[in-house]
Amino acid sequence: MYPEGLNKTATDEELNTSFNPSPDYAALVEAAAGSGSSKVPGGWMKGVRVNTVKDLEQELVEAAKRVQVEGRGVLVEALMQDRE
Repeated sequence: MYPEGLNKTATDEELNTSFNPSPDYAALVEAAAGSGSSKVPGGWMKGVRVNTVKDLEQELVEAAKRVQVEGRGVLVEALMQDRE
């Protein structure tokens, strides 16, 4: 955090500033909204993960329907491969 501080040789993991491995945001959003709970009928919030452009296109169409027609929430998490 401080370029000349005591932790200048520490890794991101040691400083707890790393996002590796990436959290499962799709699962987190469902849990936070109580979508698996009997107290929340029908699952208000849905989370989905996609790995390909084809899947992303399909899920975005479904997400738009869910939001516009059903009035329920959705989070689409697109997992990108490392690119250099």
